[in-house]
Amino acid sequence: MPSRSIVTRRSLLAASAGLFALAGCSQSEPTGGADKITWRDHLMAPRPLSMEMFEAFTSSAGMQVEYSDYDAPGLGQALQLAKQSGQMPDVFALGGLELPAATLFEQGWFAALPLSDASVDLLPEEAKLPGITAFDGAQYSLPIFSARDGNAYTWYLSSTVEEAGLDPDSPPETYDEFRQACRAVVQSSGGSVQGWMAKLGAIDHMGSNINNLVQAAGFQGANGLDYRTGEFSFASDPYLTVLEFLLSLKQDQLMLPGSVQLKDSPAITRWAAGEAAFHINDSHVAGVVKNQAEEVAGELRVGNVLVPDKGTPPQMYCNATGGMFWLSQESENQDAVGQLLDTFCTEDYFVRLAAMMGRPPLLLDAVKSAEVLPAYAQAQDWNAQQVHLGPIPSVRNPAVVTVSSQTRPVQPDFGDIVEGLFSGQITDARRALTELDSALSTERDRAIEAAAQKGAVASVEDWSFIDWQPGADYTTQTG
Repeated sequence: MPSRSIVTRRSLLAASAGLFALAGCSQSEPTGGADKITWRDHLMAPRPLSMEMFEAFTSSAGMQVEYSDYDAPGLGQALQLAKQSGQMPDVFALGGLELPAATLFEQGWFAALPLSDASVDLLPEEAKLPGITAFDGAQYSLPIFSARDGNAYTWYLSSTVEEAGLDPDSPPETYDEFRQACRAVVQSSGGSVQGWMAKLGAIDHMGSNINNLVQAAGFQGANGLDYRTGEFSFASDPYLTVLEFLLSLKQDQLMLPGSVQLKDSPAITRWAAGEAAFHINDSHVAGVVKNQAEEVAGELRVGNVLVPDKGTPPQMYCNATGGMFWLSQESENQDAVGQLLDTFCTEDYFVRLAAMMGRPPLLLDAVKSAEVLPAYAQAQDWNAQQVHLGPIPSVRNPAVVTVSSQTRPVQPDFGDIVEGLFSGQITDARRALTELDSALSTERDRAIEAAAQKGAVASVEDWSFIDWQPGADYTTQTG
């Protein structure tokens, strides 16, 4: 049976002291060889399924899979130490590593995956993008999750809205309808149930929610960057419209007090306990509810991404599917790893992954064959219809990767500004966002010059895709 160990601070300190032991493993433990495959990742949700896959492989192939799990920062530290000491695991995820995959490829971290033709054929094109998961015409990583993961669906419980006299089969579609629904809940409950459960404590995640909301409001780009012009446009009308809407919920006392401090999981738990009626979050809230509040899972409902005006179909855009599992260039078991990963490249695996109701599986159609809550199936159906792949500057010009590595954080960032608006420390959203756009543009110009000094030639035009079309994927095109 595969072994399982958890990274500890002590093990990391031991490794850094020169004992050359991988964090999460005993100091005397070998780290590879022809008799077993070593595997390291930070993926909590699919872990039970991975363990089943490892056991099945051991039974059929007669080769042990030694598995160790980490949190993301611990994995990044452990991999860096393993690389320095020449003791890389056979298979690993990249959690906690700050460098992009293209840079790690150049540094010799990876080997091409020896997958079967059937496995490669099963992977959708979005999982085979040059500079992301494929290099020099070969597949170097196996993604297991889809990039089409909307982050701003409207979740609610049927009993909560019914008690407010609302139809659980007709969720709010517009900002005004959402405000009205929140107000009905607050009034009918005498204030014991609030309208909206925010989660601004997880500001990076909240930024993803806002990103989808502004796209549904008409922003033609992602994370403040306009796809067509390549310019930073946080101060554009869609951003200001969405922020005005969200702030109005606080000002009208339709937001749960204190929820601005909550992180993702506590916010979902308290919302599911009935403290607020609506929760705007990603497409896999259902899995959290199933695991943490199963008693209300049967009441779970979901509405589409809110839009300013009735009849406007929401359209969202995402980055490419990133790699998940990578094969070490140092591995002595590359053929065996290929056989193991072939067992992950099956429709059955993705159906079983979908049944966990976490991040959507790479093969979204697998959800249709999985036993899932109806609300989860509905969210994934929307993901397939209205979440599109955006253009990738680094695919067109790999030098963009170097620019990104040279880019320094800009403060205050978008999350800081949102927090400031909700706390009242910032009162002029347009001015703050205009200053952010200017600071980001200045920093990108500086990073382009720094990259040029390293021999990587890029320009602002590399972020501009004038041939991009709203409501469609931009995958194999290179501009």
